[in-house]
Amino acid sequence: MKQQPVDIRSFLHAEYVSDPQFSPDGRYISYTVTTVSEKENKYLRDLWLYDRRTKRTRRMSDRGDIGHVTWTKGRTQTLLFSAVRTEADKKRMEDKEEYTVFYEMRPDGGEALRAFEVPAEGASIAKALPDGSFLMNVSYDVTRPRRVKDGGTFADKDKDFDKAFEDWKKEERHILTETPFWFNGQGITEGQRSVLALYDRKKNKLTKITTPEMNAGLVRVCGDLIAFSAAPPVSSLQGKAKDQNGKAVTPLRPEVWFDGLYVYNRKTGRTKELIAPFTKDVFLLDFLDEHTLLVHYTDYKINPLQFGSFYTCDIRTGALKKRAFYEASLGPSLGSDLRQGGGKWMHMDAAGNFTLISTVEDGTVLRRLTPDGKLYNLSPTGDLHPLQKAHAGTEDYAVEGFDILDGHLVTSLMREGEIADLYLDGKRITRHGERFAKKYALQKPEKLFFKNKDGVEIHGWCLKPARFRKNGHYPAILHIHGGPATVFGNVPHHEMQLWAAKGYFVFYCNPRGSDGRGNDFINISGKYGSIDYEDIMAFTDRILKAYPMIDKTRVGVTGGSYGGFMTNWIIGHTNRFACACAQRSICNWITFEHTSDIGPVFTKLQQGAYTRDNMKSLWDKSPLKYADKAVTPTLFVCGDEDYRCYYADSVSMFTALQENGTPAKIALFHGENHELSRSGKPKNRIARMQEILDWMDHWLK
Repeated sequence: MKQQPVDIRSFLHAEYVSDPQFSPDGRYISYTVTTVSEKENKYLRDLWLYDRRTKRTRRMSDRGDIGHVTWTKGRTQTLLFSAVRTEADKKRMEDKEEYTVFYEMRPDGGEALRAFEVPAEGASIAKALPDGSFLMNVSYDVTRPRRVKDGGTFADKDKDFDKAFEDWKKEERHILTETPFWFNGQGITEGQRSVLALYDRKKNKLTKITTPEMNAGLVRVCGDLIAFSAAPPVSSLQGKAKDQNGKAVTPLRPEVWFDGLYVYNRKTGRTKELIAPFTKDVFLLDFLDEHTLLVHYTDYKINPLQFGSFYTCDIRTGALKKRAFYEASLGPSLGSDLRQGGGKWMHMDAAGNFTLISTVEDGTVLRRLTPDGKLYNLSPTGDLHPLQKAHAGTEDYAVEGFDILDGHLVTSLMREGEIADLYLDGKRITRHGERFAKKYALQKPEKLFFKNKDGVEIHGWCLKPARFRKNGHYPAILHIHGGPATVFGNVPHHEMQLWAAKGYFVFYCNPRGSDGRGNDFINISGKYGSIDYEDIMAFTDRILKAYPMIDKTRVGVTGGSYGGFMTNWIIGHTNRFACACAQRSICNWITFEHTSDIGPVFTKLQQGAYTRDNMKSLWDKSPLKYADKAVTPTLFVCGDEDYRCYYADSVSMFTALQENGTPAKIALFHGENHELSRSGKPKNRIARMQEILDWMDHWLK
């Protein structure tokens, strides 16, 4: 089959594999495949199974409504997922009734049947327990009228309640008292809580084990013990917020908005606080045994931007004991717009081996911490290897999600030139991602690694334009990643492949501040626009020297989030780029601190200051200060529901350029948040890419 050139709609034709899970008996591997419907303007997620006995895959659903999938335990293993499938249920949802419906499906086939409904909204299964009950996360709105203080039913008829509830449903305003009161991708979060609960399927009984005052986070189970992280909201209700044991909590400064750590005992019904909220940045990982938790701890008082270490936490005393230093991130941070969904990124086996995905160098790999405190790389075949400083195998693959059972390892892997497929013990078992690679002619990234003026190696890549000729003369686009603690690598990226298909050189790098290279490399706190800017400019010089067929007068620059900040910074500090596109960007750290959902925390950690402490420092690091020098034609792309990098910053920079007489334009997408380029509505993703391509074509071609 002849390969097609990448076009603006190519991402619509991919099948995105995610969330591999072994069945408890090991025979099956469930996974989900997400497809994109331009007509319906949404993403469709269906369930698939791989049968290890027959070595075949089978599609299990075709409605596109599969959420998180959980295997039940016991004699009959089934698959559970929540869904809204009947008109009656849709009506109940519209009426804001508190309930969630779960459907059940047998792995040997047949239609999914309505299994049970939980008397709580937004319920998701955190873990299926051996006794047939379920540990659940449920949504709880503390602003909602209720007949009973801690939840009630609709059985009793109370005129006062009915009126209060109807008024609440029709409310067209928000009363805001909490900080933060919104969150990217979730909208207004005032009064919204995540509560842990146990659901007894036989009795249809839901028992809350955390209070609505707390926001529950990660949860892990060992026998009758349930460990979880939680904290009250940091809000104007200081002094009124309470911890899990009912004690008043006064939040500290915003840079320590950390969860507390707790253990609930199912036998006694009591909760024990191990670490108070707002005190230490302890991240729950899992149980080592009934007396010990494995946690990750970072002390930001030592260094504002650093990796932490593995510690054990004694459940009896709360004492922390260091097990291993870990100079790598927890979880993946490799950038790509050709993925949907994720999957498990950490796992504890019965022998006490803890495996997790980490960003190392320019990709994501599996790392394992053994019970003796030693760290290893875990290859896709399941083999252990000593840690290697150089590249650690990231040149060959990037792990998206995984599961482990009885020594067998299933991973969803992206490879160079291919989006994710499933691999069992290193052998490919699905062909969903492979089909995309066979359909489209993808340009191969060419490495360009060099040492900067400080002797630090910077990693970068270049995509040649389609139909490249050595004697040609081409425009080029510099792409800057977000974060800044993320990375670019070898894996396919649709918009960069699109630009290459349209005749552009595309180049990108991982400057200082990027993930995967240790504490010294990632720490640019208070240094934004200095050493990172120098690295990007030096990389640009290297690219232009290595590829003389690039027309130096026709080079554009773009980036999102941190990349948007850096684009704004660049146009105020150099005129070398013919045009720019700043996406979901920051231009003013003072306003960012007070409008972003993570503003106070991120500003303090990344810039080392608050407005009230050092306004001059934040203003000196703000691109808006230098906008009067910007003459580069710039497009600003943003969403009006982006509460991470609020669109007011794009408007501010746009207005400043207009005042200069500099060509500028805003593409503001309604109903879109910070994830527009990766999981925004399909039609808006197409329109966004067209806006950027048209802008680059106008100024560079």
